[in-house]
Amino acid sequence: MALSGEPGTRFGILGPLEVAVGDRPVHVGGPRPQAVLATLLLHSGQTVSTGRLVDLVWEDAPPSSVRGQVAAAISALRGALRKAGGDPALIETVAGGYRVPRTLALDALTVEQGLAAARQEAAGGRTGQAAATFRAMLKLWRGPVLGGITSSALLNAASRWEELRLTALEECVELELDLGHHRELTAELRTFVGEHPLRERARAQLMLSLSRSGRQADALAVYDEGRRLMVDELGLEPGPRLREVHNMILLEDPVTREPEREVADVRPAQLPPAAFAFTGRQAELEELDSLLETGDETGGETGDAVRVSVVSGVGGIGKTALAMAWAHRRAERFPDGQLFADLSGFTRGSPPAAPESVLDGFLRALGVPGRRIPQSLAERTALYRSMLVGRRLLVVLDNAHSADQVRPLLPGSGTCRVIVTSRKRLSGLVVQEGARPLALEVLQPADARLLLRRIAGRRRVEDDGDELSTLAELCDRLPLALRIAAAKLAVGSAWSLGELTGSLRAERHRLNELRQDEEQLRNTFELSYLDLPQPARRAFRRIGLLQGVRDLAPWTLAALLHTSLRGAEELCEELANAQMLQPARRDASGQRRYTMHDLVRLFAIERAEAEESQEQRAEALTRAIGGMLALAERARGHDHPRHDLMLLRGTAPRHPAEPPPQLDADPMTWLDAERHTLMAFVTQAARLGWAGLAWELAATPVYLYEMSCYFDDWRTVADAALSACRESGDRRGEAAMLLSLGEILHQRRQLPESQATLATAMRIFEEVGDEYGAALARRYRGVAFLYQGAEDAALKEFRAAFAVFERVGDSTAEAVTLGNIALLHTTAGCLELAEEPLVRALALPLGKRTQALLTKRLADTYHALGRNLEAVEAGRLALRLTREQRDQIGEVWVLLSLGEALSDLDGRLGRETLVSSLAGADRLGDLLLSGRAHLALARLGGEDADDHLDLAITAFRSLGAQHWLEKALHLK
Repeated sequence: MALSGEPGTRFGILGPLEVAVGDRPVHVGGPRPQAVLATLLLHSGQTVSTGRLVDLVWEDAPPSSVRGQVAAAISALRGALRKAGGDPALIETVAGGYRVPRTLALDALTVEQGLAAARQEAAGGRTGQAAATFRAMLKLWRGPVLGGITSSALLNAASRWEELRLTALEECVELELDLGHHRELTAELRTFVGEHPLRERARAQLMLSLSRSGRQADALAVYDEGRRLMVDELGLEPGPRLREVHNMILLEDPVTREPEREVADVRPAQLPPAAFAFTGRQAELEELDSLLETGDETGGETGDAVRVSVVSGVGGIGKTALAMAWAHRRAERFPDGQLFADLSGFTRGSPPAAPESVLDGFLRALGVPGRRIPQSLAERTALYRSMLVGRRLLVVLDNAHSADQVRPLLPGSGTCRVIVTSRKRLSGLVVQEGARPLALEVLQPADARLLLRRIAGRRRVEDDGDELSTLAELCDRLPLALRIAAAKLAVGSAWSLGELTGSLRAERHRLNELRQDEEQLRNTFELSYLDLPQPARRAFRRIGLLQGVRDLAPWTLAALLHTSLRGAEELCEELANAQMLQPARRDASGQRRYTMHDLVRLFAIERAEAEESQEQRAEALTRAIGGMLALAERARGHDHPRHDLMLLRGTAPRHPAEPPPQLDADPMTWLDAERHTLMAFVTQAARLGWAGLAWELAATPVYLYEMSCYFDDWRTVADAALSACRESGDRRGEAAMLLSLGEILHQRRQLPESQATLATAMRIFEEVGDEYGAALARRYRGVAFLYQGAEDAALKEFRAAFAVFERVGDSTAEAVTLGNIALLHTTAGCLELAEEPLVRALALPLGKRTQALLTKRLADTYHALGRNLEAVEAGRLALRLTREQRDQIGEVWVLLSLGEALSDLDGRLGRETLVSSLAGADRLGDLLLSGRAHLALARLGGEDADDHLDLAITAFRSLGAQHWLEKALHLK
């Protein structure tokens, strides 16, 4: 309904006719008065003559007394308004007829104004706000306009509002497609097109949403269906827009691919909830308010220096509670969002968070795709600070360990504000960054008593005189100790105020009741724990066994308990209801996830150590980690005819964990959602000395790390597993992890380091008699030799590796190696030798990713042979396959090949494709790929050809890529 106009009286026509005064609906009479009012509302601000009313309401059969009936209807309407407490004068009698004012609170007028505002927002580039405004206006339609009115003439007059709704929805969808909401729009657009099959704009939008979701075949089917309808019913072919979208999908135009979301529209809101019953600290809150000041002591502006406050104090003093209370109260002062990170500076069992890891999370929260996140800490800090320039954003860094940990996380813009909490004073930040220190002390006596009352409840502390003051002092007025004491009083009749105070008076009991440091909540947790049924207690204990797991999905608990997935889901909910777990979120795959507070987890560990044997604990952890290994292999198997192809396998135990439905629905998204759990499991297995589990679990998802550019994660798990293998003497595992590290170095184009690491891996594989592992290392060494121009050495390695792969029947490894040999022939200029190994490779049973790689190589070969139409066809197939697999690196390489082939057929289209490849190479930080793209653009000529050539030469020289350097210098 409308939100402005005559106070208290509201009208609605966007659905059944509706009148209300305040919250009370108004009955305006029978069909005739309703139709008269509807006519006036449709013409708000205009005079409607009696004759016009007669024509619209009575249509072709007005009675002789019709003018009297019009007057009676007007009188009835005014009476209904008067009776309901509204203003009857809203229906005016004017010369020649009747009128309602334009200022009326009418939903249709609100829509007109809102749609105009949305269009202005869109024209001004505020896409997200415009889409939100459109959606708000569309919600005002409650059904068919004037539903229930029978006059056909009146309904015809109202039809423009239905057309307006359809047009507004199409405009809204256009904006939401620009924002990247294609997946969310598909179902709505299908319904829309089903109801209005001849609206070409909506059909084109449905095609785009499907295509951008990777469903090109479905998009083309929507076009075919629409064309049949238009030809059969109208005798017309589809219009130009529909044909254009159809052609773009056929040509795989970038517009029909999934777009990157606009970073500027992302406003993170990461603040955890504020502490319950936060009390006191008024002076400290006012001190933090000084962060909001915009001028320094001399009255100047501080646009060049970020303001930082360091809140320090002993554990349990309430540092985080103060920071959260202030941040939530002042959130409106930071319209560009709030970032939060727990830096784990003083978390038992967890090392301090690495700044580069925190920045990875911040950049993703700010909308940066993973492939654009740089590798080094310095580059990540630079990008982070660049993104925050001019933005009004709050950063809360909780539980910091040192000034060095914090410095890379400070914005560079004076428009941002930062709160850091730590058990240390972090004087380095005060001296060098000008941070304001805020040291917390215990609560004032009155505030301590108030906190006890608020948590325990006034009924439990009715005797609030000396006894309550004594309790507060026995707790040293430390907020966390006060909360423990108040919680004991709040849980029931176990303690009275006098009993608790008496217990704490005895010094030998006081520390047991209010333990300092990490163990201080043991007794409070125990009350909740003992109230749980035995199965839930066991689940709680088992979760405590997991180290470093940020949050867990129910399948992990199912593996720990050796129970069903459904049973684990029920236990998670039971623990959440008891406040022993916290529901966190649904991850990208749709799984529900849960977290456990650090102190609660410590209690869970205690209970596990006290109530379960070492063998039981080890067995549960082996099932969980082995379950992760089995599920990761299952996810990998969706793209491979046999999931062990091109993968070293050991004898680590695999637990046949029940697969979550999300895994089979979208394996890559599921594995990505479990990425942090997988890393934690590798690290924990390595720490426990379970080298086999560690290295196999580190090796299995390598393709995820490579395709999604998670190079930091890849390096972390490989290093952890390598250390475990060396400590336990697992030589084969050591070689496997050196092979993995060699791949990482190769991907980062650190070719000499890669060669050395791969050589060591190959030597160890040979020492332990693993010819397959040695062959994998040889193949990678061959690729490195090829990039460095050592073609004879490369061919020797490829042939030796291929012989092993052929003997063991690894079709994927055979095919990839044949592709390497073809690339070598192409590089050496022996083009007539390159096609045969590729055709031979593609005839083998392959997964889509390998098929894409080889099809791309075939496109390169066709192009080199001058068979450009075949090259473009193969390139487009390869592009479709890489996008289906969400292989970011593979897609950029295919764009390079496709651009080179297209350049010989259509210079403009070829250049555009090469520019896309170059942009992708720069995002990935792949110097060889960037150099290749620059070289291809230089060959096209033009004003910037020399610049491209110089950049290519610089790239090849820095990599030691002799073959490509010679090609580039030849163009000089």
